[in-house]
Order: sequence, then C-alpha cells, then structure tokens
Amino acid sequence: MEIRELKRIEEYEACLVIQREAWQFEDIDLVPVPLFVLARDYGGVILGSFIEDKLVGFVYALPVLHDKELVLHSHMLAVLPQYQNRGIGYRLKLAQREEARRRGYHLITWTYDFLQRKNSYLNFRKLGGIARRLYRDYYGQSSSLLHSGLPTDRLLVEWHLDQPRTRTVSEFTPILEYRDGEFIRKESSGAIGIEIPSDIQRLKQEDLNLAHQWQHEVRSALETYFQKGYQVVDFSNPFLVLVHD
Repeated sequence: MEIRELKRIEEYEACLVIQREAWQFEDIDLVPVPLFVLARDYGGVILGSFIEDKLVGFVYALPVLHDKELVLHSHMLAVLPQYQNRGIGYRLKLAQREEARRRGYHLITWTYDFLQRKNSYLNFRKLGGIARRLYRDYYGQSSSLLHSGLPTDRLLVEWHLDQPRTRTVSEFTPILEYRDGEFIRKESSGAIGIEIPSDIQRLKQEDLNLAHQWQHEVRSALETYFQKGYQVVDFSNPFLVLVHD
C-alpha cells in the first residue's frame, strides 16, 4: 500500500466515489471537487491510500482557527467498504500527522460520533487523541444512511502532535452502564467510564427508541463531566474513559 498526497482533479473525482460508497452520502453532502482544490492550494492536507494503483481511501483536512490558533481540521476520512478493517484509516491518520508536522501544525482536530466503538478505539486508544467538547446535532440532518435516525451529536477530538503518546487508564469507576435493560448511573470524583453501545448501527435498525436513549444517556454523562473539567483520554471496551484535566 502506498500513501501519497492527492493533487489532481481526477483524484478528487475518485474521492467523490469513495465518499458515496463509504458514507452512503447523497450528492448534497459530498465534499465537492472545488473544496479539494482550495484545500490543496491554501494549507490543507489531502492524502490518498493506493493499492495496486487504485485509490481506496483518503483523508481530507483544511486549516481552521481553533481557540485563536491555526490548526488542521480533518473533515473526512473515507475508505471503500471492501477495503475497510485492514488498518488503512489508521495508516492514513499517521501519514496525516507526519505531513501536518512537516508543515508546522501542532494540533489536528476532527469530530466523530461518540456512540461508535470502533472509532472510539481508534481515536483514543490507538491515536492518543483527547476530547472535552460535545456538539449537539452538529451537522443537522444528513443524507447518509449511517447517520440516519439520530441527531448528529459529535465529540471534537484534539490530536496534539507534540504529545503523540497514547494514555491508557487501567483503573476507573463506571458511572454509566447498561445492564438487564436499564441504565445504571453513578458518580465519582476519580477516573470514570461511560459505556457506549456495542453496535449503534444495528441498534438503530432493531430498536430506534433504545438508540435514542443511549444517545441521551451518554450525551448527558459526557456533558456533566466536561463541565467538571474532565476529558476523554482512552477507550477501554465498552467504556469511554475520562480523567480530570
């Protein structure tokens, strides 16, 4: 597999196909070719993953202001479905980090659905990101089938490039768990764990009301502890792990 910068219009057009297949977007929600061009020419980072000269995934980021600092915001990572679960997304993120460092960035940010276990594991346990902000229904209604049924609540992940090591928290108190059909809530002043569902996509198909309950409970717990100065630093299946900053 080769990872390299994407610079040509034809490559950006191929990214449209990947977006449709990976995220199941309608055209209205696709990142269009002109925005790829703007990112290319004005400080963005666009990297593609190639297998036997075929573009199978990409990561797209553009410069933004974050707390008055110019940072790189990674708006989209997409891999063709038949190439997923091979570590391609992880390798794209590592390549993105190195390119961002080369260009003088110190922070990469992105948003993600905190009910997704695989992405939680990638963002915190593997990459070493942190999160301390939650945005309710951040993108509004989406055409993606993967986003359907629930508000687009998102965590903002911060990837501090000068502090690349991951943080593993082995001991914590679960303050939100789902047992025998009920949510169990506790309080703690130490490291805490917030359980997230095993497969939110399947749950939305089987029991949308329960999926809404999960989102409400996890959102409420995260917002409560963010207000107390906590941040997400790890994922220990099935828990998002938070410590006081």
